[in-house]
Amino acid sequence: MFTSPRQVNRGFRSSFEVPLRKIIRLTVPEENVPVTVEDAKTDETDVKSYVQMMLDGSALRPKPKIEGLFRHKDTDSVVRELLQIANDPKAPYAWLETVISALGHVTDRQEVLSTLVSLLDSSAGDQMATCFVIRAFENSTHESKAIISILRPYRNDPHFRIRWATYYTLLQLGNKDESNRSLIAPLLIDMLDDPWFRIRSDVSGVLGRWGVEAALPGLRERRQDNLGQVRVWAAWAEWKVTGNSDWAIALMTTQLYGDTYSGKWEAAYLLNEFETLPPLTKKVLREATKFEVKSPYVGAMYERNRIKRAAIATLKKFAETDG
Repeated sequence: MFTSPRQVNRGFRSSFEVPLRKIIRLTVPEENVPVTVEDAKTDETDVKSYVQMMLDGSALRPKPKIEGLFRHKDTDSVVRELLQIANDPKAPYAWLETVISALGHVTDRQEVLSTLVSLLDSSAGDQMATCFVIRAFENSTHESKAIISILRPYRNDPHFRIRWATYYTLLQLGNKDESNRSLIAPLLIDMLDDPWFRIRSDVSGVLGRWGVEAALPGLRERRQDNLGQVRVWAAWAEWKVTGNSDWAIALMTTQLYGDTYSGKWEAAYLLNEFETLPPLTKKVLREATKFEVKSPYVGAMYERNRIKRAAIATLKKFAETDG
């Protein structure tokens, strides 16, 4: 029986923690002999080496990398090194997400804010780099009004990834500080007409959760959207703002009919939030537990199972309350 070599710890506690030390030499042995690592203490006074070590931690997601960067006692030097990397056109692209995200945590430093704004201007045509910078503002420590003003033009960008990054960052700024919502809500209302259905539905949900009354005309228009997912979220949002559930329940019940699965999961899932449901809606939910997608694709099977699980969960809630 073939026995594979045991996985070797190459300078990590586990796959999800920070590197403990530099790897000085790897001895590549004969088959089935464990790889050995010679220990060496990392010299954290060498900021450049420390920053590069953290950025090279391929097993780490950006968040723990950022936490590791700011654990260094010389934060000023770390920030200077990050700025140098961000401004270097030859810097490894794999580092950029972490570097730019880390700079988003220190935008109260004028040189950092200026660099991020400059990167936005210079990244035209590079969708991912632009998205990295926009998302960096989620954790901004700068005055939010200025950040919102910087993001304003990107809600109408031709690229859907950039528009979605803008929406998501505005959402995070509004969730972090409710006083920002009066500035953000008008921008989100404009995005109800976005060409991408995902943004239209997500924005509808946010405006409903925030209870933005000024969004009602746009939400009522979205109830006529050509995609069921958007119609359902718009109806749910209108209920959250007005407290009138009749329109929302009726639309979601209608959405559960038919062979198409667009909006079915959303309807089955969101009906769980109401206090009571009419008998017809419960009947349609029971039928949804038997829903079959007439498509051989794996994604369609996933949607079928998701719809069934949501319908069962909602029926279970009302079976308990009715009993």
